[in-house]
Amino acid sequence: MLSLFTKFSNPIMRKILTITFITALFISCSSDNPFSITTDGVGPFSKESTLVEAETIFKNDSVVNRGNVVEVYDKKGSKLLIINGKEEDKAGIIRIVDSRYTTSKGISNASTFGDIAKAYTIKRIDNLVGTIIVRVNESEAYFTFDKKHLPSEFRFDTSKKIEATQIPDDAPIKYFMLGW
Repeated sequence: MLSLFTKFSNPIMRKILTITFITALFISCSSDNPFSITTDGVGPFSKESTLVEAETIFKNDSVVNRGNVVEVYDKKGSKLLIINGKEEDKAGIIRIVDSRYTTSKGISNASTFGDIAKAYTIKRIDNLVGTIIVRVNESEAYFTFDKKHLPSEFRFDTSKKIEATQIPDDAPIKYFMLGW
């Protein structure tokens, strides 16, 4: 035991041990999160994936292919994602249904407008008939909110410009989408 301790007290041996430990730690922590949302993908489904590949990509889940729309369910039957296709069988819009999917800034479909405003820079707010769409600078994600959470003067007039300060911080996300 003493000879083992002596080996570790050698500065070169300590450096080697430290490098080995850091490398092992990095390798063990580098597993991909199956619920991460990045600019290039949602979990294992990447920007380059096709709708046909969804069944293989989500092989541990249930995939319902309805032609131009693919729905992904976990084994318990809970809906995870809805993937809408575009030309060449690529994903155009992905709707995040399960709140386990989160961005690197911790945003999920269980987040509020206040959470989004703290995490991202608001690029644009589109005023539609029953909803508003909030787009952010740092991501291709966008968030739909029901207008029932807005002050009454904005609920029925689509011509009014809505500012971020007019949206309550506690307004829940109605739809969390990612568009490519």
